[in-house]
Amino acid sequence: DFQRLLVERCEGVVALAASPTDAVDSTIFAGVGDAVFRSVQGVFERVDGERRPVWRRVTLPGTVSALETSPAYRRDRTLLAGTTAGVCISHDAGVTFQTLGSSMGNAPVLAVAFSPAYEDDHLIYAVELGGRIWRHRDA
Repeated sequence: DFQRLLVERCEGVVALAASPTDAVDSTIFAGVGDAVFRSVQGVFERVDGERRPVWRRVTLPGTVSALETSPAYRRDRTLLAGTTAGVCISHDAGVTFQTLGSSMGNAPVLAVAFSPAYEDDHLIYAVELGGRIWRHRDA
């Protein structure tokens, strides 16, 4: 059976990413509207008789359309968020985000991805509305 974890009103796309450390710390990420929600490790509440995780919220520029965890997330805690205003990156497991790259401007992003070798090459990819694909090297 499915268990309800988060109830937020939203119009449009909702993005979801499970942390590779979820089995250990129960961390998942949800992009709802202009925010990324991060479940708080080991903290739960009862809502309408249901046990649900407590969530922390970070507001981003634009509406969140995609979330992706780094292939080396267990070590680097890096998370990407594609938004209608570009790409944002977090190096602290979704606690804070920075906007990436001015070359894209504020292009609406549909999908984001890490290179499988991100730990070595630091490459990030984004697909812009309209089909343009972008590559960025994370410093």
